Amino acid sequence: MNTAHIHLVITHLPIIGAFIGLLILAFAYLKKDANVKTAAYLVFVVCAIGACIAYATGEGAEEVVENLPGVVEAAIETHEDAAMYSLVSMIALGVMSIIGIIQIRWNASKFNFIHSLILVLSLLSMATIAYTGNLGGKIRHTEIANASAALPNNEQPSNESDED
Repeated sequence: MNTAHIHLVITHLPIIGAFIGLLILAFAYLKKDANVKTAAYLVFVVCAIGACIAYATGEGAEEVVENLPGVVEAAIETHEDAAMYSLVSMIALGVMSIIGIIQIRWNASKFNFIHSLILVLSLLSMATIAYTGNLGGKIRHTEIANASAALPNNEQPSNESDED
C-alpha cells in the first residue's frame, strides 16, 4: 500500500462523513436531542481527522501519479488548492464540534451561537470537501473530467430531443 492508495481510501471519510454528520445534526435539531447532536459532532471530529490525513498523504499521492499518462499537472494543482480550503474548514468544524460537545456536557445551553456556527460550518465544509473530491476525481477519471470521453467511439452527446 502506497501513499496514493492511502490518500484515495481516506479521502472518502470526510466527504461521506460530512454528509452523514449533517444528516445526524438535522435529525438532532428536529428531535431537540443533545445526545444525537453530540453524535453528529463526534462524526465531524472524525471527519476533521480524516481530512488531515487525506491532506498529509496528498503530496505522496501526487508523486505517484504526476508522471502517469493522461495526468494533467493543472488538475493536480487545482485539487491541491481546493484541498487547503477544505482542510481549514474541516479543522474549524472539528474544533468547534469539540467545543460544542463540551458545552453540551456542561449544560451550557446559553451558548447557542456555537451550535449555530457548527451548523453553518458543517454546510460549508460539506460543500468544500465535495468540491475538492470532485476535482481529485478528475485527475485520473476521464469520465468525470470530460463526459464525451466516456461515450463509445468518441460520439458527442446530442442536444436534440427524440420527439418527432
